[in-house]
Amino acid sequence: VYNRTSAANVSFLPKSWYDAFGAGKYSWPGCKNWWADFPVICWLQLIQGDEKNGTRLRLYAEVGPLDQYDFRKDLIKGIEKAAESEGLTRVSFQKTAANEGKKYSKFLNNNSVPIDDANDHEEIAAGMETLLKKFRQTFEALAGTMGQFIDFGKKK
Repeated sequence: VYNRTSAANVSFLPKSWYDAFGAGKYSWPGCKNWWADFPVICWLQLIQGDEKNGTRLRLYAEVGPLDQYDFRKDLIKGIEKAAESEGLTRVSFQKTAANEGKKYSKFLNNNSVPIDDANDHEEIAAGMETLLKKFRQTFEALAGTMGQFIDFGKKK
């Protein structure tokens, strides 16, 4: 589900996550001014490199700045547990992700493709498609975990 586009990125929620979080019928304390107002977000970003590190298209997923520490911690732990039980090797957080006071925690690995020409929209679109296909199983596998936390939301 599309959120927005800027010069170098496009943000969205996988449809299964959007549905699991109540399809826009809930608000999430702490997320009001963060991306799409959901506890998690995904985005694709074109990262301009140099001669040593070429341009890459990267897919991110991140747990955001929730007001309720227990919700944020449990959501991160839930994602970790689901990733482990489903064998999702591309999902992991930094060790400090669930620490109190932490606001932003990315959790996708092996999440980029090289882009030879940053001005070639067809190459960028193909890279987007490659990454989204690569992570489709991950998105679907984590949807159940996302749905377990709907009680932390407030009906709009």
